[in-house]
Amino acid sequence: MNALIPAYRPPDGLAALARTLREGGFKRIIIVDDGSGPEYEGIFSELRGMGCHVLPHGRNRGKGRALKTGLEYFMRNFPGIGGVITADADGQHRPEDIIRIARALEENPGCLILGARAFGANAPLPNRIGNVLAGFLFRMAGSCLSDTQTGLRGIPAALLPELPELPGERYEFETAVLLLARRKGVEIIEREIAAVYGAPSHFRPLADSARILSCFFRTAMSRRRIP
Repeated sequence: MNALIPAYRPPDGLAALARTLREGGFKRIIIVDDGSGPEYEGIFSELRGMGCHVLPHGRNRGKGRALKTGLEYFMRNFPGIGGVITADADGQHRPEDIIRIARALEENPGCLILGARAFGANAPLPNRIGNVLAGFLFRMAGSCLSDTQTGLRGIPAALLPELPELPGERYEFETAVLLLARRKGVEIIEREIAAVYGAPSHFRPLADSARILSCFFRTAMSRRRIP
């Protein structure tokens, strides 16, 4: 199993998460330090000492770019992998849920697996805004997904080569991945996971919602231009 975790100013628990994933069967864990700064070097140093691959960004470039950096590294250094599990670094994903999504991908190797959170009234506003917007747009496009913005995903090998070229450097990249899967006829399977809220979200409601809308618009226009 292969894990990719984009990390921007992560909490101390990231090392414990990586250790548990190792024990749970993950052979390769790639962490992208998305410009967290020198005060977080201790966390990333500990991760390196555990055998994780830590890829640095000199400045914060956004979650989408961090995911692309990690995916490119996987394909360049480990060709032929069966897929990649992406997870967030902020403590929102329990190790047992990450392992469950990995097993679901192994059982459904041609599908895109989403760890779907059950949003309650206690969900932070930024989390709700992005998910409600993208969920509405996907319903308009004919796809009913309960959690379009989840960072816990099992990405099949068939999708990997095209992902680094997708538009989006921030949260809209995750929307672009879903649109690509839909366009290619890849089945999307949701598996319920716990909704854990701890560290504040880096999602910017206005700016990132506008990026998600732009992603849908670009995709719609590009499809219209296809003869």
